[in-house]
Amino acid sequence: MKNELDNIDQLFKTTFENYEANVDASVWNTIQQSIGASVGNTAAASSVASKSALLKIASAIIISSVVVVSSVLIYNNFNTPLTENAIIENENNIIEPMAVLETQIPNSEINTVVESTNIQEPNTEIQKEINIIEENTKKITAEKEIVVAANNSSDNKINPVNENKDVISKSSSAATKNNENTSLSSTPTTKTTTPEPLAVELKTNTTKGDAPLDVEFFAEGNAVKYRWDFNDGTKNSDQQNVYHTFLKPGIYVVSLEVKDNNNSSQLLETTIEVTSTIKSSLAEIPTIFTPNNDGKNDILKIEGENIESFQVSVMNQNGKPIFEWNTIDGFWDGRDMNNNILPDGTYYISGVAIGVDGVKHLIKQSITLRK
Repeated sequence: MKNELDNIDQLFKTTFENYEANVDASVWNTIQQSIGASVGNTAAASSVASKSALLKIASAIIISSVVVVSSVLIYNNFNTPLTENAIIENENNIIEPMAVLETQIPNSEINTVVESTNIQEPNTEIQKEINIIEENTKKITAEKEIVVAANNSSDNKINPVNENKDVISKSSSAATKNNENTSLSSTPTTKTTTPEPLAVELKTNTTKGDAPLDVEFFAEGNAVKYRWDFNDGTKNSDQQNVYHTFLKPGIYVVSLEVKDNNNSSQLLETTIEVTSTIKSSLAEIPTIFTPNNDGKNDILKIEGENIESFQVSVMNQNGKPIFEWNTIDGFWDGRDMNNNILPDGTYYISGVAIGVDGVKHLIKQSITLRK
C-alpha cells in the first residue's frame, strides 16, 4: 500500500501533464458579464489577456478536482486499502466530464470570444477566484503530506476494517449463543415424573417349629393392597401384617399378593415348616394272608401310629383295582368290592399314609392270597 501511495505524485503529473481543460459555458458567461463592453486597443493585446484569464480559470478547475480526489483518497485510506486502479478510476471520473466540456465548446469559439473582448483592467471577481485557487493549492499540499504520513504509520498496524470484521463476527457469534441460551432458558420445561416401582419385602418371625406353630408375617414396602394365602385350608387375610397359627405339622408355602396405586402387582412367597414331637409310623405289612375263617391271619390289616390320613388300593395282576379302604382301621378280607370271594393268587397293594407330623408313608407291595 505504501508503494502505491508514493506514486500518487507521479500519477497526477503523468495524467495532467499535457491536459488542456475546456471551461463550462457558464464560466464564460460570468467572464462576459464581468468584462467591460469596451474593446481593447489591439487584437494582439486582447488575445494575450484573454488567454491569461483562461489559464487561471482552468487551473482553478483542475485544483478543485485535485481537492476532491485527495479527499476521496484520505477517506479510503482509513476505510479500504487504496490501489493504483482505484486512483486511475477516480481520475477517469474527473477527466470524462472535462472531455464532454471540450466536445461541447470548440477552441475556435473560445478564441473568437476572447479576441472580440478587450480587458482594460483586472476584474475584482477574477482576482477573488485566483486567491481561492492559491488557498486550495496550499490545502492540497498539506493534505497530501497527511496522506503519506498516515500510510507510513498504517503499515505496522492491523487493517482496522478486517479487525472490525473479526470483532463484529465474534460479537455476532456471542450474540447468537446468547440468543440460543435465552431461548433455551425461556422455554418452559415439563417435568415427567416416573412412577415409583412396586417394591415389597415379606418377612416372618420364624419359618420352622413344632405344631401348633404361631407365625407373624410382615409386608414392608409401598404396596396399598394385600392378600395372604396360608395354604393350610384357613381363610385368607387382606391385612398388611398378620398373625397366623399352623395347627398341624407340615410344609406350607405361604403366598402374598400385593398391589400399588398404579395397580401394579407382585407375588411373594415364603415356606413355613411345621414339625411335631409326635412321630407317625407304619408297621410292617405281611406278604401273605389266609382268609379261611380259622381265626388266624384271616384279614390283611396295615398297622400304624399317629396316622392322620390313609388310602390303599388292591389290584389284580392286570393292574385293575378290585378293592380299597381309606382309614387306618380298615382291612382287606379277600373279597372284591362286590363282596365276591377272590381266587387264590398274587395281588398288589398301593397307597399312602400321612402322619400327624406331616410325614408321608408310601405303600407299595405284593400280597399272596391263600385259603
